[in-house]
Parts: sequence; C-alpha cells; structure tokens
Amino acid sequence: MITPCPGCGGIAVEAPVLGQLARCRTCGLVYLPRTPDLPRRIAELYEGNYLTGAEFGDYASQHVTFARNFRAYLRRMQRAGATGGRLLEVGCAYGFFLEQAQASFEVTGIDVNESAIAAARSLGVPAICGDFLAFAPDAPYDVVCLWDTVEHLLEPRAYLDKARAVLRDGGWLFLTTGDIGSAVARLRGPRWRMIHPPSHVNYFSRRSISGLLAQTGFEVRAIAPIGTSRDLRNVLHLLSLLSRRALVRRMAAAGERLTSGLPSVGVYLNLRDIMFVTARAGERR
Repeated sequence: MITPCPGCGGIAVEAPVLGQLARCRTCGLVYLPRTPDLPRRIAELYEGNYLTGAEFGDYASQHVTFARNFRAYLRRMQRAGATGGRLLEVGCAYGFFLEQAQASFEVTGIDVNESAIAAARSLGVPAICGDFLAFAPDAPYDVVCLWDTVEHLLEPRAYLDKARAVLRDGGWLFLTTGDIGSAVARLRGPRWRMIHPPSHVNYFSRRSISGLLAQTGFEVRAIAPIGTSRDLRNVLHLLSLLSRRALVRRMAAAGERLTSGLPSVGVYLNLRDIMFVTARAGERR
C-alpha cells in the first residue's frame, strides 16, 4: 500500500517510479513510500556513524571545504537582504555554517546527532541536540536555514510548518536540496546521484518545493541552481558506497585509501541539479 504524499497529503500517487519511489500526481513530489519500519531505520542511520564513516565519510575532515561553501551561502543570503538578527540552522551537524554565520548573526543550531552537537559546541557555537518539532525557542527568529536537510525528513511539511512557527512575520527561510526536475536528474533517471534512500526520502522539483512552501506560509522569492566544492576524498567515498558499477566502487575505494591522510582537496561541482531556495514568512492569519 502506497502512503499519501508527505508533502500535500494527496492520495493520487503513481508508483513505482525511478525504482522504488512514488510520485504525487497532485503536487509532483517524488518520495520514498513510508513503511512502518522506516522511522526506526532512519533513526539508526543518523544516530550511528552517519558523519564518521557512513555516507559522509569523515565529516570533520571536510571542515575547510564546507566552510568555503557556507561563505558562499552567506553571500547569497546577504544579497537577498538577510544581514543580521537571530538565526537558527536546522540540521546543523558539526556547526561549520554557524561558525561562519556568527560574525553577522546571533546563531543557534539544532541536530539529532549527539556527537555532531558536541563537535559544534567545541567550535564555540550554541547548538542543541534534539528534535526540531519539539523545539520551543524563547523568541522568534529572523532567519531559519536548512542546508541539504529537507530531503531527509519523513515529515517535510511538519518541519516547514515549524520553521514558519519559529520565524517572525517577514523572516527569511533559506534551504538547499536536490532538483529532480533538473536536466541532469531527468537524464539520469533512477541513476541520478541524489537518489539513495533511505538517507534521502524526498525528491523535490521547483514546482513541488514552491507548493509546499506556499502551503506552510512562505512566499518563494528565488530559486536558483548552486554549485558547491566537494572534498575529493568524500567524492571517492560516496562512489565506493553508491556506484552501481562494481569496478567504479573498487577504483573509488582504492583512491580513498590512497588519499587517506593527505590534506583536504576541494573539487568544485555544479551540475545545476541542486537548488538554493529563498523564501519569506508571510503574515500570520
């Protein structure tokens, strides 16, 4: 049985598509059908070694590369008009974005991974370990950021509802996520690099993310493709885990071993299949 769309709640669903996924005919969201065991599988994924050897390889070793990307994100935010105030990052991991943002904002981060929160605090940034849906701030925020986070959430609408709830009227929401409507995603089909459940359970297009944001009280101001620097060792690590070709997996694993212990090397990539979304919170009714 295919569960209703986690975005709009629609029940007109096409499945299977792109392998084991489903597509909502109402809003266009592509998603992994929710099954009774999926929450447990995801909890185990993120509470385990997700950032220290699983999908992200060694997250801490990518500090320099992530910092470069986050400085670029901040420049986009500032050009949009978000130049100060209280900022919350949902899914803050090791706090690398907050470290960059604290020069301009009063920052707070939240994540479910205890070791990640400990690492963030070691950088001197305020970070909370817990579920964002249960978070009760003492005052509204001016900015909420979700970097490569919304695709991981079993309840994306609930999280965006919560983001609106903690923002002041007119506050800013910024997020990044894969664009399943991009040329690369359409060309690659089920082999698109962003399709790897159960880590990613939602696959948005410009249409579906815009619709979900409108439903949750936001006005989309801009959606644009964005490139990022990737740590070479992490690229090899992902290929060794996720490539469907055995030869590629073996070669990538060998490359990862050969580069172990070497300084981090950033590789810039822009396939125009990642979108940077800028939205503002509307007035509460």
